[in-house]
Amino acid sequence: MLRQFVVIISLFFLSPSVYAIVNLEDLHLGTAKPGLSGNFNFSIDGAKGNVERLHGSLGSRLQWFNQDVLHFLTLNYAYGKSFEQIDRDKAFLHVRRIAPVLSVLDWEIFSQLESNHFTRLQLRALAGGGLRFKLRDVEERFAFFFGTGSFYSIERLTVDQDTSDAREERFFRANLYGVLQLKLGNFISFLSTTYYQPRLDQIDDFRLLEDMGFNFSIGRSMKIRLAVEMAHDNHPPQNVTQKTDIHYSTRIFYSF
Repeated sequence: MLRQFVVIISLFFLSPSVYAIVNLEDLHLGTAKPGLSGNFNFSIDGAKGNVERLHGSLGSRLQWFNQDVLHFLTLNYAYGKSFEQIDRDKAFLHVRRIAPVLSVLDWEIFSQLESNHFTRLQLRALAGGGLRFKLRDVEERFAFFFGTGSFYSIERLTVDQDTSDAREERFFRANLYGVLQLKLGNFISFLSTTYYQPRLDQIDDFRLLEDMGFNFSIGRSMKIRLAVEMAHDNHPPQNVTQKTDIHYSTRIFYSF
């Protein structure tokens, strides 16, 4: 037990920077257990002296599985300061229902709310649905999902000086994604999720999201996730200088 605790603390504080990573497709290898289950996760990273920094995030996933139908809710909030200046302020809420159509096909509906102060996103509210194709091996050490669908999005931007873009926009986006899960051992697994979301009336306005990482199980209820997240917006709001953000993180999960 002491050795496990030392491993957790070491990995946690060796991470040079901690960001909020939310992976909507983290459904785990194997069949979901009936009833209510979920996890809570947190991260914190700080420095004092020549570098002044405090970053932290909290998140949770709750799911209900009954008669082959899965409902889940994921939420996350991340906040950070460097030299007394806020440099991280992001919130996220997602709900989804997944139901089987065939042995290799599910249909799903979802809704999402999010905000991100540093990309001028005051509010993004969306709702949509689609189909999910799934492939697993018999021993459930490998799983691949491919999803296709669309959603309607309402996006509201914060007012900024010297900008002329619309304060609010409403449009449809396609939603295409792939998920790869590999069980590499009794305590280690790999998960990669890729999203491609082009705007249907303006195809060169697209978002590309990638979330990949390794999960390390520590006992029955805890795991550590080492992850890298990339988010690319090909048409970012005015005054947002970078099209691509890359975050890397170490997170601790407690499952029930």
